[in-house]
Amino acid sequence: MKKILITGAGGFIGRNLAEYLPGRGYSVHAFSHKTLDLLDETAVTAKFVSIKPNVVIHCATIGGSRKTAYDAGATDVVGANLRMFFNLARCLKPGMRMITMGSGAEYDKRRPLRKVSEKNFDAQAPADGYGYAKYVMSKYIEKTDNIACLRIFGLYGKYEDYTFKFISNAILKNLLGLPIVINQNVRFDFLHINHFFPII
Repeated sequence: MKKILITGAGGFIGRNLAEYLPGRGYSVHAFSHKTLDLLDETAVTAKFVSIKPNVVIHCATIGGSRKTAYDAGATDVVGANLRMFFNLARCLKPGMRMITMGSGAEYDKRRPLRKVSEKNFDAQAPADGYGYAKYVMSKYIEKTDNIACLRIFGLYGKYEDYTFKFISNAILKNLLGLPIVINQNVRFDFLHINHFFPII
C-alpha cells in the first residue's frame, strides 16, 4: 500500500484529497499547520523518518489570497513558502516523489493573462511575493525528475471559501436571490475538485 503524506490538510485542496484518497488503496497521513509546522526542519525530517512516504502532495501555502489582500502586511511570504517546500524536497529519498500545487500567479499578474500556456512560463518573474515563491519552486522543479508542479488557475468545490471564491459565491447568491457582481468581464477555465482527483 502506497503511503502518501499530504500537507495543507486544513485547506481546500488538502482537505479534499485527505478525504478522497484513503479508500482507494492508499495509506494517507494528512497534516495541517497545527499538526506539522513545515517551517520546522527537524519536525519535517522526523515525519519522513517515521512515515517513509512514497509520495508527498504539498498543498500548504502562505499568502496569495484575495481574502488576505494578496499578502498585504504579511511578513516574508517568499521565505516561508520556499522554506516549507525545500524542507520537504530535501527529505525526498530515491524512489520518493512529490507533487506540489503551483499557481497562475507564476505567470505574473501585472500583465493580462490571455490564453496562457506552459510556454508562457518564465516570460517574466512575478512581482508579488506569493507568485515569486511559486515561480522559484517551478524553476527548481524543472531540474528534477521526482517532483511535479500542477499549476492551478481556477479550482472549485466542497470546502472552498464561499465568502470570496467566485463560483461558490455566485451559487450562494443565486440561491438567496441576491445579485451576482462581476467586476470585470473575463473568460476563465474552472475545474471542479472531483475532476482534479484523477489528475493527482
